[in-house]
Amino acid sequence: MLIVPEEDIFIDKEKQGGYKSIGIVTDKLDKCIAKYQQENFNGIFGNPSFGFKNVDFDFVKDFKDAKFIWFWNINVNDITGLYNLENAEYFGVLGKRPLLDFSNFRSLKTLVLEWHQKDKNLYNCENIEHFDLWHHKPKDKSFADFSFPRFAKKVGLNWTNVEDLTTLNGLKGMSEISIDRSRNLKSLRGLETYADTIEKLYFDTCNKLSDYTFILDFPKLQSAVVKRIRLK
Repeated sequence: MLIVPEEDIFIDKEKQGGYKSIGIVTDKLDKCIAKYQQENFNGIFGNPSFGFKNVDFDFVKDFKDAKFIWFWNINVNDITGLYNLENAEYFGVLGKRPLLDFSNFRSLKTLVLEWHQKDKNLYNCENIEHFDLWHHKPKDKSFADFSFPRFAKKVGLNWTNVEDLTTLNGLKGMSEISIDRSRNLKSLRGLETYADTIEKLYFDTCNKLSDYTFILDFPKLQSAVVKRIRLK
């Protein structure tokens, strides 16, 4: 994002994800609403460094047609206002928050999710094509109890604590996977389950990773980069 100030509020000039988004400044909320409506924005974002101080998302009722939602480093105690969103497509709410019920976001196409053990119904988001999961660190170091959005084609895992991918489950038609900053990862075993669909692989800052050369036998593989070395 390229965030610049404009008339006491903030605009993303880079148009992340292809959306025209405006920053939510808590003390200038009325001005944000007016500008959003007058200039045909279709996205909202928020961060404490850019004036977001809310502890809830009740304000979303005035932005319910937003397709792009991106909030990070936040601390909120009520997220029910997010359920006012009608056709959200790109979604990321990162920071301290209560659980999310993803049955309310069936139109999502891109989701960046910071792992929360009590989130539910992610499996039902059948339109998600790009899914990034951050900080997945359960005690059993496994994906066994995590339900991935099953039709995601691009999957990114960041800061996961698994040692291999044998419990990576439920995905149908995954074509790309990237894993970054996962220091426990030793093996890519489990990816063979998706050998018939995987085209691109990228793994970086996974210093213990040693068992991976078998991926070169995947029939549709076009690109493979492991620890900054291009294998294909």
